[in-house]
Amino acid sequence: MKIELPSGVLDRMIKQTADGAAILQEEITGAAADSAKTIALGAIAKAPVKTGRLRRSITSEVVPLAADVQGIVMATAPYARYVEEGTGLYGPKKAVILYDRMHKFKIGGSWVSVLGIRGMQAKPYMKPAFEEARERVVGLFRDAIFAAVKRVVGP
Repeated sequence: MKIELPSGVLDRMIKQTADGAAILQEEITGAAADSAKTIALGAIAKAPVKTGRLRRSITSEVVPLAADVQGIVMATAPYARYVEEGTGLYGPKKAVILYDRMHKFKIGGSWVSVLGIRGMQAKPYMKPAFEEARERVVGLFRDAIFAAVKRVVGP
């Protein structure tokens, strides 16, 4: 992501007022919160639904760090990663899931013995939500930087 400002604007802004850094931090924190919410809402809309638990587990938050701000979007359902990435042959490891012992299942009145399964294909929801929101997120941060500049040095 690249946002261009006229040369030295941020340096002048911070030097011009002791509040410049705080104002910039405030605007960037707001952009991070809005960005995380935007991505979370997209992930909620794209997440597959069986019981609704996965969708209900998707949240966003902003974590202030020393000189930065981090927007976090997460799905806390225990199986969220498996839905996003897939499992077995379809997952990151690309291998059949083997059981430590034979499992028996009753299918259509007949017992079937299984030692391994192929896995589940991925149903991505988080990465597509991020990709879809990319332009909006860049715009939110660009607007935040320009808003901070206007607040400090004027239009």
